[in-house]
Amino acid sequence: RLRLVMATHSAFERLLRALRARPAHPVIASDEGALDGAALLHAAEAWAARLGSAGLCRGDRVAVLAEATLPPSR
Repeated sequence: RLRLVMATHSAFERLLRALRARPAHPVIASDEGALDGAALLHAAEAWAARLGSAGLCRGDRVAVLAEATLPPSR
């Protein structure tokens, strides 16, 4: 199972800590609605799980093209 962690990238680590520390805090807002830290973290971890299911391992590099829309509400 891949975990959403990159110990060598301190900015990314700070972002993960902030999302986990304030999960209800809104982090993205648009005309479509808002996304809080918990939902953003959930969406990122879901992508990590999909990539792991496709055979990628920690340290593999990938490019991800994604729609600029909010993920569906949980």
